[in-house]
Amino acid sequence: MGKLIIGTRNSQLARAQTEMVAQKISKYYPDLKLEICPVTTSGDRQVNKSITEIEGKGLFIKELEQALHKNKIDLAVHSLKDVPPKINSLFELVCFPVRSRPEDVFVGRNVKSLADLAPGAVLGTGSARRRAQIQRFFPDINVTEIRGNVDTRLEKMKNQKLDGLILAAAGLWRMDKKKIIDQHLSLKKNVPAAGQGTLVIEILRERKDLKKRLRKLNDKQVQIISLAERSFMEKLGGSCQLPLGVYARFSAADKAILQIRGFLAFEPEKIYITEEIKAEITSDEYSNRKKAASSLGYRLADKIEGQLKKVNLKQVQKYYQQQN
Repeated sequence: MGKLIIGTRNSQLARAQTEMVAQKISKYYPDLKLEICPVTTSGDRQVNKSITEIEGKGLFIKELEQALHKNKIDLAVHSLKDVPPKINSLFELVCFPVRSRPEDVFVGRNVKSLADLAPGAVLGTGSARRRAQIQRFFPDINVTEIRGNVDTRLEKMKNQKLDGLILAAAGLWRMDKKKIIDQHLSLKKNVPAAGQGTLVIEILRERKDLKKRLRKLNDKQVQIISLAERSFMEKLGGSCQLPLGVYARFSAADKAILQIRGFLAFEPEKIYITEEIKAEITSDEYSNRKKAASSLGYRLADKIEGQLKKVNLKQVQKYYQQQN
């Protein structure tokens, strides 16, 4: 194989992230010619609609998977948080090469922190998860729907006279825009989306040759963390429509201990459930460590479901009917 065509969303951030992956590939295979192929996804085209209106995460990868299936590209680079908990069996997530800062950040127009905002201030975000968490801890702050790339959101903040934005730290760091960050938000109070800050490589499952080559790029610790977070999201039916967050990490004191914190909210009823568990991930076999991480994510979801079952509300019942 003398050439690889790498597919990516056609945005400044996605292309910057794909360049990072391309550099890693070139490090291991310096003689391999790489070509980056930008693809505009359905989610990117419908920036004037909310995520709930355009059916959520799958629309940010659909066209890239179509390009994979038609052999127009060899691999696709995604932000893991854009990838649904289950993907078509034709494809495989084979490599988790990078996790950057997973937290959300506040970018203010005239203030430097959320605590400095006056009652009635308006923040922009396109995320139900961010809305639920911000309004839990800052009930006097209003949140409005806003979508688009980083520069578009910054322009909307100025033109619409919003008081601030909530964005992902990783994107701003990767685009060298970290200077505009006013506040990094607590990972405990503002639990990120599953896979936030993580990149993933997707290929056709049948491309065993490519999977073997890309194995060198995989960060095993990042993969284990990602499996725990995605299992939690899968069990709860996670999507962009559902206010749901999860964050897994290895303990600073004991690198064998995997800790995972998650939350689920139902906004109209102001239900906000959060749980945290941990377990040792110590098997000598990597496959067993991956299974243990996934199991931990499922266990955390079970704990949150147990809390939900104590709440007798029509919306919760309707949600479970939709899942089943």
